[in-house]
Amino acid sequence: MLPVLATMRLANGVGYNRRHFSRINPMAVAFAAIFVAEAILLAGAAVRNPDLRFRASRDRVAVAGLVLAIFAVAGHALVGIMAGRRWPAVPAFGVTPCPTTIYTIGLLLRAPPERVKWLMIRPGIRAAIGGSAAILLRVPQDFALLVSLPVLVAVAASAMRPSAS
Repeated sequence: MLPVLATMRLANGVGYNRRHFSRINPMAVAFAAIFVAEAILLAGAAVRNPDLRFRASRDRVAVAGLVLAIFAVAGHALVGIMAGRRWPAVPAFGVTPCPTTIYTIGLLLRAPPERVKWLMIRPGIRAAIGGSAAILLRVPQDFALLVSLPVLVAVAASAMRPSAS
């Protein structure tokens, strides 16, 4: 799955931010570079962790991850359409930042936290930025970023705490 996430991040960086969003926001070029860097980190993590598996357990964190991933794939666009956006103006999963970030967080919550803790930082920052934009720009489907953020922070913080020996 990490190579798939890397590909989506590359599409977000080059396709969305650099080619599309940079026409209306000069900061999009910097966003593009960040997305490309994240794609490289995810690809590197895939090489270093070829045995990484995403758990199918029923613990709260894994279930929250599954709900977020499903929402990113199917619910995000549906909520956008219900809020009055018309297709194809609805942000698309895999090629636009917000649903892709929600999906990334969902998958990372289903992985062993100690193995992906450093990969959680960038989507957490993106969730905070995108979540604030959800409020300011009234994008209801992106409120999932704000819902996912505290869960992600708690899991990452727990994974980064030194274990008692």
